[in-house]
Amino acid sequence: MITTNARCDAVLLFDKRRLFEPEAIVGMVEKALISKGFEIVASDEQTPHEVVFQTDELSLTLKCDGCDDDELMGRLMVAISDISPKLHADAPLVLLAEICRKAILITEANQIVWLRKDVVFSAQQFLSAFAPVKPRRPSRETIRVATRPTPRRVASGRSHQEFAQRLPHISSEADRLDREFREMTGEEQAWTHNFSEEEEAALAEAIRIDEFGRHDEGVQQLSRPTRITTWIMTAMLAFFSWPIAAFMIVYNALRGEDFRLSAHTLALAGTFGILNASGATAATLSMMIG
Repeated sequence: MITTNARCDAVLLFDKRRLFEPEAIVGMVEKALISKGFEIVASDEQTPHEVVFQTDELSLTLKCDGCDDDELMGRLMVAISDISPKLHADAPLVLLAEICRKAILITEANQIVWLRKDVVFSAQQFLSAFAPVKPRRPSRETIRVATRPTPRRVASGRSHQEFAQRLPHISSEADRLDREFREMTGEEQAWTHNFSEEEEAALAEAIRIDEFGRHDEGVQQLSRPTRITTWIMTAMLAFFSWPIAAFMIVYNALRGEDFRLSAHTLALAGTFGILNASGATAATLSMMIG
């Protein structure tokens, strides 16, 4: 394994000497190495208070200042060395930070010396760096000033041409995709030349969109048979209800023949007439009223 002289370490400090639980800390380090994708090749216990974990990419040393007679410790050092140059530069630091975070939670350390002797953090400061980042709530002034942008509607083709000039890469990309599509399908598609002027005029009339991009609200001219049919349906309304028939006569005379409204009115009037004749309307009303 090709290694470099790079090294990163951290030391956990305790205000009072604490009991050393090697099994818990060693197990925590092994889980941290495995979770970060490192395969432990060997682990060597140099002394009763120093363990070295060897992987293909780095070496990790775990050491405390306990003694044989007194298993209380005041410091715990975690050092990473023999780092492979193939490993990402931030990977050892991420591993070291994760092990120190878990070690602080297990041993309840008070301070941590991070990477250098003159950089000392309290345990609370170090753990706060792992807290999730929460988005700041906007102030009232920001909410009051902020407005929702209104989308701009383009009505003419001139604006599309201006956009194409301002964003030439999009226009060229569209041409390239169109060309590749024709080559793949083997068909010559010319979307802008498929319709003649008469066909384009008929299509525009069918869509009924004016020059401002809005749907035309003008009244369509009905054919003569449709107008006659509308008046026949209006006359048939007199068999069911004279007031409704009189209203439809006035409406069609003033607003023009409305075939759809007349058909719907005749259908509803006929339905209620049949229900009333069979007694279903009276039964429904009595059931509702009680």
